[in-house]
Amino acid sequence: PKEPAIVSVAKFSPENYRPVGWAENAPQPITTVPEGVLDFRTNRLPIGHADRRPWIYFLAASTGFIMASLVRTVACKLVHTMW
Repeated sequence: PKEPAIVSVAKFSPENYRPVGWAENAPQPITTVPEGVLDFRTNRLPIGHADRRPWIYFLAASTGFIMASLVRTVACKLVHTMW
């Protein structure tokens, strides 16, 4: 090939493979969420809802267990280092 590599790679872009009149006939949707598809923005529970509290309790407990294990690890490392 007698052309630079950049020009050769540019020939593989999608614009070089689209048929004539593609832009005029391409679908142009008004929204990405068509009717009948569940949209989670309207389906979410409010912040203070009772069904959301167990998740917050679980998150608080798991965070507490993780932090307790980290504190235990640091304390054990300190004791063994200073021993």
